[in-house]
Amino acid sequence: LPYTQATTTGALGLGTAGLSEILSIFSHQLVQRSNHDDYATDGNDFNITQPWDKLYTVALTDLREIIRIGTEEESWHYVGIAQVLRAYVFSSMVDVWGEIPYFQSNQGAANPFPAFDNGKAIYADLFLLLDEAVANLKKASSRPVANDLIYNGNIPRWIKAANTIKLNMYNKVRNTDLYNATDVTKLLGGDLMTSITDDFELFYGTSIAPANRHPLFLQEYAQGSPALYISPYFYQLLQGNTECQNPIFHNLPDPRLPYYVYKQLTPGQVPERPFAYKDGEF
Repeated sequence: LPYTQATTTGALGLGTAGLSEILSIFSHQLVQRSNHDDYATDGNDFNITQPWDKLYTVALTDLREIIRIGTEEESWHYVGIAQVLRAYVFSSMVDVWGEIPYFQSNQGAANPFPAFDNGKAIYADLFLLLDEAVANLKKASSRPVANDLIYNGNIPRWIKAANTIKLNMYNKVRNTDLYNATDVTKLLGGDLMTSITDDFELFYGTSIAPANRHPLFLQEYAQGSPALYISPYFYQLLQGNTECQNPIFHNLPDPRLPYYVYKQLTPGQVPERPFAYKDGEF
């Protein structure tokens, strides 16, 4: 379970081989001095191919084994946690790649060439999987503690995470016939993540040997060669400035701009450098 959680976080998160290395740039959460800033990327990028391999060969294979062994031993909390993680991983993979192997995946040598399944069919099955996960988490069972790197064995928080992931999935399919308004209403009135203590987050450590620090900390700080930064170009992207290289951003201001970059001056306060940047806003 710990290795599965760490692999999942590494594959989907920020770091040398994480999907968010590119996708956070696409959603204007980060800026990188590379062609990714202008949406110039493809399926051959290292940060795209490596997460695919990590998720299928490590995380999803281990989750399958946790579910199999946990069911045999009636360790229902382990089974439920693995099912939540499986649903989260597969839904994220559908969001990124669309059609992916699902129903025949992770069978090893028994099926080395699994069929690619439609994302809609996968989502429909994942909704059922999350229901099963919550049911298993509510059963009496032995529970993980230290080997759960996300919630330290706190089962009520796993239930909140399962419900919140399900609600998030409904939000993505709200314009399709997969949307279930009755179920959404039930989720909104139930147990959802409501505070920072519920955060679905893996905490890295400080150990150097063995390595246990956040991969982005190692990449951006420890090695002294940062590639991600906040720059004037980022500000221009958010503005929809016509000086941006890719015309797709032109005259399309990002509604998050007031929350990302805002004036810290009080009314009437004189700025230290009134012309620090092109429009005097800094």
